[in-house]
Amino acid sequence: MESLVRSLKESLQLTNLEVPKQGLLLLREILERQPATVRLFPSGPGFVAVSEVLVVGVSSSCLLVATQAASVTSALFRLDHQSRPVQYEAMIKLIEAITNRFVSLTLPSPAHLRSSGRMKRSDPSSQALRSEGFLLQALVCFQSACRLAEECASDPVLKENMFTAPYKHSGAQDSLESLCQCLLRCCDAVWIPTVIRMCERAPSAPILQNFYSILSSQFTLLPSLMAAFANKLASSGFYKLAVEHKGLLCAGNRNPNLNASCCGFLQKLSMCLLSQSDLPSGSHQHDLKEVENLLLHNLPSLCYRLSEWPSVLCEYQGPQAPKYCLVIMLRLALQQGDRLLPDQIVFSNVVWLLRSVQEQGCVVPHSVLRSALYLLAVTQDKSPSLDGASLNCISKALSSCQSFSSLYFHHPALIHFMCRYPELAEKFAALVLELWLTKEQDTNTGPTRADTQEEKESRADERSDQKTDTETMELLSVMEKYPAVILTLLDMVCTREAPLAERVLGVLEVLLGGQRDYNINLCTNLRPALLQALQRVSVVNTDHGFEEEYSAQVNSLPLVLKLLCVTQASDPPSSPHYSNMEGVHFKLLYHAVSMLLSNSGLMDQLQTVFSSSSSSSFSAPSLSPSACPPLALLCCCHLLLSSLITLQRVHSTQVHKSITWSLDTAVQRLLTQKRNTDSLLLISYLRLLQALLDTDLASEVVCLTSGPGLVGLRPLGIEDGALYPLGSRGAQCLSIALSGLLLQKHELLLRASVNCLSSLLGFLQRKSPATAKHVVCQPWSRFLLHSLLSSGKSCLLHPAILRFIILLLQDSGTPVLREPDLLQVTEAVERRGVKELSKEAEQALRLLLTQIQSRDLLPREEHKQKVKNMIEELGEPDQSCRRSQSHSVLHVGDVPLCLSDFVL
Repeated sequence: MESLVRSLKESLQLTNLEVPKQGLLLLREILERQPATVRLFPSGPGFVAVSEVLVVGVSSSCLLVATQAASVTSALFRLDHQSRPVQYEAMIKLIEAITNRFVSLTLPSPAHLRSSGRMKRSDPSSQALRSEGFLLQALVCFQSACRLAEECASDPVLKENMFTAPYKHSGAQDSLESLCQCLLRCCDAVWIPTVIRMCERAPSAPILQNFYSILSSQFTLLPSLMAAFANKLASSGFYKLAVEHKGLLCAGNRNPNLNASCCGFLQKLSMCLLSQSDLPSGSHQHDLKEVENLLLHNLPSLCYRLSEWPSVLCEYQGPQAPKYCLVIMLRLALQQGDRLLPDQIVFSNVVWLLRSVQEQGCVVPHSVLRSALYLLAVTQDKSPSLDGASLNCISKALSSCQSFSSLYFHHPALIHFMCRYPELAEKFAALVLELWLTKEQDTNTGPTRADTQEEKESRADERSDQKTDTETMELLSVMEKYPAVILTLLDMVCTREAPLAERVLGVLEVLLGGQRDYNINLCTNLRPALLQALQRVSVVNTDHGFEEEYSAQVNSLPLVLKLLCVTQASDPPSSPHYSNMEGVHFKLLYHAVSMLLSNSGLMDQLQTVFSSSSSSSFSAPSLSPSACPPLALLCCCHLLLSSLITLQRVHSTQVHKSITWSLDTAVQRLLTQKRNTDSLLLISYLRLLQALLDTDLASEVVCLTSGPGLVGLRPLGIEDGALYPLGSRGAQCLSIALSGLLLQKHELLLRASVNCLSSLLGFLQRKSPATAKHVVCQPWSRFLLHSLLSSGKSCLLHPAILRFIILLLQDSGTPVLREPDLLQVTEAVERRGVKELSKEAEQALRLLLTQIQSRDLLPREEHKQKVKNMIEELGEPDQSCRRSQSHSVLHVGDVPLCLSDFVL
């Protein structure tokens, strides 16, 4: 053997190529005929010497010599020819030398194949045929190397290579793993592209047989890297490639060896892809075994080209198992972005298959049903809508599964598919949504029972600061397309366990934060669901107590109230629906108010905020700012309390606990500290005072306290007693404060001041008409009116200023308002034009002109005619203005303001 190797080494340097060819032929004969019991290479140096000669041989410029050397290499890669220790590094060099030889191969181009294919076949010496011959022999050699690697991996002694010299253990090249990595790297980078180009127009059964066997071997050699390798193969069209080769070359029982290689490759590729898919843990092993058996027994008979698959799937007669294999492969390929068939064809064929199986009285296997559901969901966009019979068939098939969660896969298309059809949404939408959120939540575990309220709030703040996650964004798109999903999610908030309910709560909060306008039909459907949610929360709170903190129950009340605000915006409060005590509108508000007023914890929180604000502002001015409640919190508390006062009066709701509020402090703040008080806080004060004045300062929700600054000393006089707890002095102080605010430029503050002044005058008219007239007729009112009339027509024709003039006219008559003042208003209207006024200004002007006309305040005939013409030009009142404004919610920082509260 040593002399033969030396001779070969020398002959490869000669120009006469017959000598090395004969020498290589002799070496191959020796290697092939050598008995397995007699080792040719008991030590490493002998094997290395032969491998070095073969490296030179496969690198020869003569393809015939290189082909012969590759043939000898195949024989050398027998297990019984391996030395101890195994020379993995020498084998790697041989594989790399053969791989590098591919660069010089002459691969046939498509045009060359068409024009001279017959000539090449008739000329064995053609370069293209020699290249093809080398490629075939190289594939045989590569397959032998893969087989040898598999045999070494199964033998612990050879795998560990324990007889390797100590100094070589540190080298990564001389190991079985390095050999396997070399095989995969060369296969991926060079062998696959070369074989595909060679067989692109003229596929060769022998070449493809070895090629698919090599690909199959890779799944055994390096399991840890096979997930990425399988994904790459599937996304690169290897399902289509293998199926087309089977259909083209194996139909009619031709090329059984190629058929077996293709089947082995398709099975290993499919099982690798399936094992890494998101199968539920309970059905994972069962599904894998089920699919493996299906592919093993049915792939050999599936020798159809892709164009024939639709007809196979639509065959009514015959076995169903081959069709199941096609469905599984369609799904696995589509998961990697490879569409073997057009979406519309896949969709219709899968529906047909499900219907035919049911009509035959059979049940679709679990793994096949999961694949069918995936195909239906992912291909639905380009397919026609399902009819009733098809929907019934799909619903029946899905219902046949004991656990729908075992069919679930985490893909947005599944949610869209289930929510697209009401027949499916009714049964499966809630399950899909729950699994969708639970899947994401597994990596972000929700709060435990041991979590404190502060920890929950901290997590909520972090969640709000983070970018909206993908799962939430998908759900938002689903809700935008299918609004009824909101009803399902709302039910989940109230009925599911705390972690899931909190996750749903977050999704709905994102929805409410990003959307302002909602479909009226959706709001109509939301109201009954909200009513049920409020009733359910009420029952739970009654069972557990309002002051008891129990972490198992998610506080869904804030979200329900937010959604209630949204539904209210779709229907103005003046709607007749709200007066029907049996209607949903009335019941919703009644339950919401009852829920809040009976919540002692909420009332205590409000009392704490108000007490802290009062003490920090007056009793203890030296307190640090941190002792004061945040501005947004204080404003929201004022606005909430004003709404509770109004709604409690409307619905006569029972009050369990009242709030103590200092009227003296509020009036003093408006009178003496308004310059140092934020405009938003002033607005909230005015809204609360307005609500209290509308109840004649006698609301059950609030217990008002007064002081000497408002009502004077005891005993109270008749006038102070009638106006208690405001008193005559308090009424004058409040009137002056409100009048001063009318000179502000802040739009909402101006509106709130006029509305509060209107409520104040109404309260005084009911309790002490003389005081009302006295307040209006003060010199301050005349000075304020003069200032407003002198500020320009833009200010003069503002709806709030017009409304203020109307108040003076109603409560004072002529002492304050004089004829020149009224003429100044009409002249400003003439200069600007009625058509240029806003809708709200038109309404206020119409009311003012009507009062001027009815009370004959402009006696001259020409002025009367001018007023009459203006009223006619204004036309009938337009209620759409008030309705549209009442729909809007304005967010000023963290404070939401309902614009209906500021309608004049």
